Amino acid sequence: MTAATTPMTGTEFLDSLDDGREVWIYGERVKKITEHPAFRNSAGMLARRYDALHDAKTKAKLTVPSESGGYTHAWFRVLWHRLLGGQCLSLADYVTVTAPTGEAVAAGCC
Repeated sequence: MTAATTPMTGTEFLDSLDDGREVWIYGERVKKITEHPAFRNSAGMLARRYDALHDAKTKAKLTVPSESGGYTHAWFRVLWHRLLGGQCLSLADYVTVTAPTGEAVAAGCC
């Protein structure tokens, strides 16, 4: 039987970025992606989005059950435009979690 799967946490996501991959910017090799000035803010923002998938206040709006018995982000379950009505709300909620002002910036997705 397959174990129930869940999305990574923010910490797991950040740890996954520093896996020895080779990243270069402006002729310089990046030693630690999560600490480099060119990448740390974007990485932190994405980590907050991963954490939102586990937060009791946002999990119900952002996730759906998966076949494994766990859950996943709603975007990964339904890919057909006709069925995106529920996922559009999820998109707005998801963006709101990490928007600097706390306001949804995704408008008119469907």
